[in-house]
Amino acid sequence: MSASSKKVITAYVPVIHRGYLHFLEANSDAAELYVFGPQLIKKVDYLRKDLRALTPAKAVKSLEAITRFSVVAELSPAGLKKLDQPNVEIIMPDEDISREIAKDIKKAKVTFYPIFLRWDRHNVDQPDESAEVSRRQADQKLMRQAAKAADSSSDIWRRVGAVLVSADGRELGAACNRGEPTEHSPWAEGDPRNVFNRGVGIEMSLFTHAEARLVAEAANAGHSTKGASMYVTAFPCPACAKLIAHSGIKNLYYKDGYAVLDGKRILDDYHVRVRKVEIADPPKSGHTADIPYVGSS
Repeated sequence: MSASSKKVITAYVPVIHRGYLHFLEANSDAAELYVFGPQLIKKVDYLRKDLRALTPAKAVKSLEAITRFSVVAELSPAGLKKLDQPNVEIIMPDEDISREIAKDIKKAKVTFYPIFLRWDRHNVDQPDESAEVSRRQADQKLMRQAAKAADSSSDIWRRVGAVLVSADGRELGAACNRGEPTEHSPWAEGDPRNVFNRGVGIEMSLFTHAEARLVAEAANAGHSTKGASMYVTAFPCPACAKLIAHSGIKNLYYKDGYAVLDGKRILDDYHVRVRKVEIADPPKSGHTADIPYVGSS
């Protein structure tokens, strides 16, 4: 690097732990450190749920006290534009928000430093982009029913709906993810799941997932799930994937979402055929009424 060039670090810093310190120490030859400010963070919508996160201003104050960079400051879109010069190398941790913000960098050299700092959307296992797609009208109709069920969830962050169909084609029930012991409990008492990023601490939620409700309610009503089909608006989490695999369900249809960690592999190992169904998002009614299970008391 020539004498007229410089190296800077930019990063999303919601917390300060050993991983961040290692990242900074490994790039201590950089002259300046910039923490993504509020306007840049807004580019990644789901970060609004990270209740643990330091404000950028507090992260800067903390880093000023424990690092030796000549400049430690918040980074705004205007500031990023000033840094975007051919003589600048910008070091970023290799994670989703860095790569999103890097899309606006046109002139500077960008280096993504490989380090695990937090769970992000690049740490999770996405469904294969080449996944089999069903365009059958019957499947689209059932997925619309699942989407309608999702609208009944009181989870304002993530509404999920599912429909279960027996091996002989009978619709056994529909369900949404539901707060326990009542749909209002997570809002009256707080939900511990809210302190985790997407894909982390799933088992901590006060919500019972739609898929789990359907399998449990089928068992309670005496309905066999062997050879059944499930339609769900979001790809199942690992726990629900395991439940589906062991329940004997043989066809899983999903609309959107992500497979956290080993969910897709588990379904493949149990020979559950996975297909994506593409439908338009329905208008939201805003109601939170529950949907009764067929045959339930």
